[in-house]
Amino acid sequence: MINKNAIDRYDGINYVDIGKLKMSDITHKYEHCEIKWHKLLMLVDISSKSKKFPTLVIEKENKFYLLKQTTTFLLNRHLRKEQFLHECRNHSIAKYLNVRQKQPFVTSCASFVPLTAKKKSRTHSWINVDLVSFEQLIGMHKKVLLNDCTGSLPLAVNTTINYLIGKLDDTRRMKEYTLHEFLVHRKDIERLMHQSHRSRDMTSQSPIAFDGELMDKIGREMAKMLLERDTDLDD
Repeated sequence: MINKNAIDRYDGINYVDIGKLKMSDITHKYEHCEIKWHKLLMLVDISSKSKKFPTLVIEKENKFYLLKQTTTFLLNRHLRKEQFLHECRNHSIAKYLNVRQKQPFVTSCASFVPLTAKKKSRTHSWINVDLVSFEQLIGMHKKVLLNDCTGSLPLAVNTTINYLIGKLDDTRRMKEYTLHEFLVHRKDIERLMHQSHRSRDMTSQSPIAFDGELMDKIGREMAKMLLERDTDLDD
């Protein structure tokens, strides 16, 4: 999974410094691989080191492997599978809560916080804050140690504890809002989904074209509900 030479030691703690990892340290590479999102600790952007394999995936139990897709592509593809928590909806919720920069992504099985991207890069590395705790490494400026509860090697990332605490709070607010929104509109969502299944049984259109049309309709109706709710709150 990972070369033993990539393991550092500091103050009696073995850990992996993400910023120091070399391509040769990772022994597994895949063109396509199904990520275990419920075990995912990090998606690391390594596009500056490799154009062919721009993403390092880190899962629980010290599972490290490279993928051909970018972190942005992988995350957005995952979000598209969640009917009401896709990337546009996530952005809308973050904007509503005044989370302006480096917006987290909240999904049904994980909550992702972005690390600051390198200059001129549009892709980020992402931490699943649902599965890790973090602490500042004493004597190491802007270096935070991520730990999970399974005994995996801690991961050192280049950021500050204050940044992660702030993003953790953004994630918490987005989760609370998403849950509130679902509970408020639960019956409407169930009605729309029921209609979608009935329509699917009766239609002979292409599933891809039909899904796009259906989701556009659901999106408009959901937007209308939220607009009416926000108008009521303003009054």
